[in-house]
Formats: sequence, C-alpha cells, structure tokens
Amino acid sequence: MEPMMARSTIVAAAVALLLAQGEGIEWVLGGSGQNCAVVCEAYDSACDQDIDTWPSSESQFLTVMSHVNDRRAQLHDLALSEQKTWGSSSFLREAPEALCTSLPGASAAAYNPSLSSGSASCSWRGAGPSSSRCLAQPPAGMKRLCPCKPRATGTDHGVPCQSQEECLEIVDRFLDNQPRAFGLLQVRAGMGNLGGGPCGQMCALPGPCPEGPAKCRYDTYDSALAAIYYTKRGKLSQAKDILDAFVKALYPRSPDQLRPKTEETLYKDVPSGRMLTLLASSYNKAQQPQAGNY
Repeated sequence: MEPMMARSTIVAAAVALLLAQGEGIEWVLGGSGQNCAVVCEAYDSACDQDIDTWPSSESQFLTVMSHVNDRRAQLHDLALSEQKTWGSSSFLREAPEALCTSLPGASAAAYNPSLSSGSASCSWRGAGPSSSRCLAQPPAGMKRLCPCKPRATGTDHGVPCQSQEECLEIVDRFLDNQPRAFGLLQVRAGMGNLGGGPCGQMCALPGPCPEGPAKCRYDTYDSALAAIYYTKRGKLSQAKDILDAFVKALYPRSPDQLRPKTEETLYKDVPSGRMLTLLASSYNKAQQPQAGNY
C-alpha cells in the first residue's frame, strides 16, 4: 500500500473508531493544551455540556478510561498492521496500557478529566458549572478527555454524505467549479459551505486574488493533485486539460525563452530528445505560462 493511501486508511478508521455513528457519547483524547470544544470540533462533533456526562467518581472515570483504552488498542493494532510510523504521535505508537497509570489525589479543575503527557498521571475531579467545562483550557502538557457527540444533521454545518460516492461528488463539484487560467485551476476561490462540516480557523483562507490578476495564483502542486484525482475518478478529459498545460510549460522551444538567462533548470539529455525545464511553483492570470520563464 502506498504511504499516502495507508495514512488515509488509518485516518478514516481512526475517525470511525473514535466517534461512533450513533447518538451516544464518545470520549476522545485531545492534544496537549486543547480544550474540548476544539477536540470535538476536529471530529465534526460537539462537546457535551450535560452535567451527567462528566465522571463524578473514580469508578466512573475508570469506565471512561476503559472505553478510551479499548479505542486506542484497536488503533494501535491497526497502525501495526499497516507497518507504518504515525509521525511523531505517541498516541498510537505507545502501548495502550501506558495511557494512564496513576490517579493521584489532585485538586479539582474545570479541565478534568485529564492526563499528564509526561507522567501518565490522570485526574478526574471536575470543578465549575458544566456549561463552562467544555471550554476550560488545560495547562501545557495536559491532555483532556472529552465527551463528544455527533452533531444533528440538517444544521448549518451541512448534512454528512451518506456514501463514499456522495463524498467524492462533493470533491467533484468543488474542483469542477474552480476558476481556470490557461488550463490550471485555482483551489482557494470562495465556494461557500460545501457541506463537509466545520473547520474553524482553518476555513479562514486568504482571498483568491488579493492584489489583482498578476497576484492571482494558480498553483502547480494543487493542479497536479487535481489531475491525479480526476484520473482516479475516470474523468480523463478534465485531467488532460491540466496535463496539457503542464506540457506547454515543460518543453521550451529554445534556450532563448529562459528567464532568467541560465540553463540551471534546463535538461537536454532526456529520453524524448527534447529540452525539458522545471515547472514554476505557480502561475498567474495575467501572463500565459511559458516554459523556462520564471
């Protein structure tokens, strides 16, 4: 399995395991310093503020921990079966039983239940009204355990797609409607809500053309990914439009086209017998791409 596909497989399985499709609460381990609103938002869910949700005794907390450890064990086994390293995350690489090894008599805190990243020491005693606990910010080095519940469908966050094909059709519509210039596409044009769920501050992308056509970016990398996606989807004519644009920008007719005047990016001994140059990282809307002109 290719690395990107393996990573995507684990990510999809992680979401499925960590957040059930039903209406029940799923306890999710957050990142260091994250409040539960942020943690649950990442799974297109909401932190449950009901006072009865939070553990009010050590035995209730241990039940929560048992649930989380079961999920971690499944993810750990999945990661090992893929024989891939999960970046720098210790969440999957460490043995699941190392998550929480002690319950010291710590004072109550609004960000509990939580655990210390360094010592595997856990605290469960909460404090403050339940309405404020989701937003309670843990100190650096502390990870919160968060009660997440799926959002109701039909909200302004969009209705989740019900099948793989429906999800891919969202991507199809997004790419098909992006502005084009000389065959390349721009993937950050304003499209409104695509129905994929909330993304918080990650949605605050800069405008597509903040300084006019000369600064209107049509990125090579983004267009290349779109061409790969279209090919995998069997949309070969859309992929060809992008690849044709690349071909025009790859093969200069003469070294005189090069800007700046250097042959550092020019390759002459290629199998096709043609001169080949590197693609620019992006092109603009004001000037047609020309091979070797940067």
